[in-house]
Amino acid sequence: MWDSNGVEVLSSANRDIEFLALTSNDEFVLKRSLNSGNGTEKPILIQLDEPYEKFKSTSTLTLVDREGSNYVIEKTNIEMLIVATGKKKVYSISNGKLPLISMVGQRLQFTVLKPDGKPLDPVSYVAKRVKEEAIKLHLDVDIVKGLTEKNEPIIEQNIKLHDCACGRDITLDDLKALAVGSTKHLSKFIAPINDSFKIYKIDKCIQKAYFISQTFLETGEYKYLEERVSAEYEKNNYGGYKGRGLIQLTWKDNYIAYGKFKGEDFTGVNRVKISSPKYAVDSAAWFWRKGKARDLNELALKNDLIGVSAIINGGFNHFDNDNHGGRENRKAYLLRAFKILKVGNCKIIDQSLLSSLDDFKLENSIVNDMVGEVFGWGLWHDPEYKKIGCTKSLSEARKGYARFIELSKNQKFKPPKRYGYTQERAEVLARRKLSG
Repeated sequence: MWDSNGVEVLSSANRDIEFLALTSNDEFVLKRSLNSGNGTEKPILIQLDEPYEKFKSTSTLTLVDREGSNYVIEKTNIEMLIVATGKKKVYSISNGKLPLISMVGQRLQFTVLKPDGKPLDPVSYVAKRVKEEAIKLHLDVDIVKGLTEKNEPIIEQNIKLHDCACGRDITLDDLKALAVGSTKHLSKFIAPINDSFKIYKIDKCIQKAYFISQTFLETGEYKYLEERVSAEYEKNNYGGYKGRGLIQLTWKDNYIAYGKFKGEDFTGVNRVKISSPKYAVDSAAWFWRKGKARDLNELALKNDLIGVSAIINGGFNHFDNDNHGGRENRKAYLLRAFKILKVGNCKIIDQSLLSSLDDFKLENSIVNDMVGEVFGWGLWHDPEYKKIGCTKSLSEARKGYARFIELSKNQKFKPPKRYGYTQERAEVLARRKLSG
């Protein structure tokens, strides 16, 4: 038993006893060995080599509910009591975590206060190491329903559920887990990604998964931040404004529109700025929310991989098929991102999606109402054609062609040619395929 004056050891007779002392380097060293003899009381003085002031312990206190889920409620108040002195201090946290500095051996008591000011049961804590592992403070609270024990007040708060990635930043470990190739370059994208997610409100776990998986595919896992073509090719084919950024911002009009939104100039010599990590990510997030008539954030919330892919790619290149073992296509990246960001555990998104996160059907996609793209769905799946990126399927091809014929009664291709076909030629092809 330890107190401020020494150590009392209760032992049987004739027992060998070793006394280890903690150093400020967080290591234990042998200070003394002895035998308990006949077990009589005998005071033993053990002199420490360092002053007690050096034994400050650092850790993090994490709040969890009775189910073990993170307890994250805005402006949660925690009262800390130093038992020896009776001194109290109240901390207010919003992320469910409290950085903690205390002395090794110092007795503390923590009490979480409910929003009505009433305390939950106090929990005691004593740091035993200089570098203590993160501590989980278990509370008798149901985080999902916001209820305390029976007959106790309901927690009237906006409860955030953080087992998924809705309530946290993207980490380097997240990107490394998603990657197939080298990861040495990924660290420089963490800050821009998290900054852009806040600016453009890409804040749900499923939206983050969609954005990262699509941009990983578009850029070779963030290795290529601009199209790999010559300056002459860029001038002759793109008017000097080739694709740059994580979603390949292309054409001068788009550079101007993005610059207008940012209040910056990205034309002329400044166009190369979009190839830097900061603007490569930011321009992609701008496109994600504002660069097209469709808000890709909303499509991500509906788990519409077909729609998001069609809008970003213009077709279905690398949709669910690739030449790299099946791990570097849009579907494969997305399903890995779902696991890494724990989308399946989310309590915020439409719960009906959770049982079918890997099920992507044309009839559930916005593409089913887009005349050009639905023709593309047929073309990419058609076993007779060389479009690469979708697993060939005659039934899926016919599904796309049939819907295209329906939509052609009231919709026209914009632009007049899609995937090398005028609408008239596309109708001839579709009807032939459906009659065969």
